[in-house]
Order: sequence, then structure tokens, then C-alpha cells
Amino acid sequence: MDALEVEDLVMHFGPVRAVDGITLRIREGTVVALVGESGSGKSTVGRCIVRLLEPTGGTVRLAGADITRLDRRRLRPHRRNVSIVFQDPAGSLDPRLSVGDIVGEPLRLQKKARKEVPEKVAEALRRVGLRPEVAHRAPHELSGGQRQRVSIARALISEPRLLVADEPTSALDVSVQAAVLNLLADLQRDLGFACLFITHDLSAVEYLADEVAVMYLGQLVEQGPRRRIFGSPAHPYTQALLSAAPVPDPAEQRARRPVLLGDDLPSAIDPPPGCRFHTRCPVAVETCRTVVPEPRTIGEGGHQVACHLVNDDGTGPDVRLTQGVAR
Repeated sequence: MDALEVEDLVMHFGPVRAVDGITLRIREGTVVALVGESGSGKSTVGRCIVRLLEPTGGTVRLAGADITRLDRRRLRPHRRNVSIVFQDPAGSLDPRLSVGDIVGEPLRLQKKARKEVPEKVAEALRRVGLRPEVAHRAPHELSGGQRQRVSIARALISEPRLLVADEPTSALDVSVQAAVLNLLADLQRDLGFACLFITHDLSAVEYLADEVAVMYLGQLVEQGPRRRIFGSPAHPYTQALLSAAPVPDPAEQRARRPVLLGDDLPSAIDPPPGCRFHTRCPVAVETCRTVVPEPRTIGEGGHQVACHLVNDDGTGPDVRLTQGVAR
């Protein structure tokens, strides 16, 4: 069964077309990474899924239930099925509350018995590697890594079926990023929740994700199993992203020549016609400039791509052979 089904999701802010037709599914117990440049619309997708934003169009289903247009009262029973961890723990934790009140707030909103809350809070803190005594402290007394662990404890205390992790390590020191990633991986394996992992860190994606969805200027350009995406990327944008990702071998890293796309991400107010990537694509042809490519399945394993130049068997141009120079 799918924990999440997103069909043709659209989110416009006035003239800004932040998300423009996203279709995405996450199976129970799996991790799907949503990747792309800053400004591509990744976080907006996450906020629509948890209904912090009401989508302009499309459908969001949690465990089969359509939550897209539910008002606050009707949405409440479904809130326990989805939680979110934000990028900046300092900004997402109420400084006026103690850690215990922050972590236990979802239970109180769900009308859990008051006497049960302290024990469940202590259990949630232990699960994320914090001592139960931390419940009596304020968020500002904790380090960045500890605050993010508190955020994860709060998100998981209601045992959601889906966790949206919106760049959960990007605001942390490098020294603690790996620890938080390991914690998320362990919790996902032990608790079995589905996860939408929003990030631009491809090394974290390779470590954590089962499947990958690549987003560019409000649309998905490629999605499929992690091994297929990293081993045989089909879309020129995905190839360019992977070429720029650092590798742990210094000699290999020095030998690499990342694809230089040039120019900035086009404006979401007036996106290019045809394929939105054609203005930066080293191999674009006239069709790319005028015709919108439809997503289609290539090869095996549910690998999908939206590119005119990719064949049904997955073969096509490799922009990494342009030696780092884009037209």
C-alpha cells in the first residue's frame, strides 16, 4: 500500500508557479529522496503534503485518504499519519516551551490521557539518543544537533506513517550531520515509517534513500530506484547534478570534470516554454524548446524520465561527455 499518493500537485503563489504538476508515490516503509537546486520547489511540495499549504490544484492522499481540501476539523484525524522535520531546529521549536512540552504537544492535540504523556515523552527522547532529563530544559540550552533530535522526537511521537524530512541536516555543523543521518536511518528501519527526504546532499541520498525523484523548476524530470538514478541517470539535468557531487576518493575527485550548466535557475514567474531545462541543457534541440516532454517509463524498475532525447530503453545523450562545458 502507498503511504503517500500525490497526483498532479500544483502550488502557485500569485504569478509564481512554485510547483507545477507533480505526481509522486511513496510505498509503506520506503524512503524517497526529493532532490534539486534551491528554488526548484522541493520544500513547497513537502509543505503541501503536510497541509501547511493548501495546494492550488491536484490531489494529496495519505494512506488512501484524500486530505487535499479538508478543513481543520476534518483534517485532525489524519494529522497523526504525517509529521515534518524542518531544516532549522532553532526556528521550529517554541522558545517559550520546555523540551518536554514541545515533544508531547502532538499527544495533547490528539487528546491523549495527560498521565500518559510524560512517559511517552521520555521514551521518545531515549529513542533519539537524549536523556529523559532533557525534557525539563529549554531549546536554547541545547546544541543544534540536540535540538534537531528533539524535532525528530516530536515528529515521531505520534507514530506517523509518513515523515517529511525537509533538509534536516543542512543547518547543522558538519560534525553532527552524519550522526543525525544515522539516527534517521536507524529510526526508519526500526519503526518502518515511509519518508520523503528533501535534500540537495546527494551523498546523503545515496546512503538513505530507496528511490529518488529529481525536481527542476517546479516539475519532476526523473524518478526511479536509487541504483538506477545513480548508476544510469537518463535526464541531462540529473547527469549534471551527479557530476557536481563530491566523491570520497581524492584522486577521483581531482579527475572529475563537472558539467557547467551556466546561468541561474530561470524564474518560476515566467518559466521557459517546452522543456524547462532547455535554456541550460548542453544537448537541447529545437523540439526541447517548443514541446513539453511527458514523463514515461524507461528500462526496468519503474524508472521514469521527462526528456525528448532519451530512448525507451534508457539510452540517450550523456552531458558528462561534454567535458564540463555547456552551450
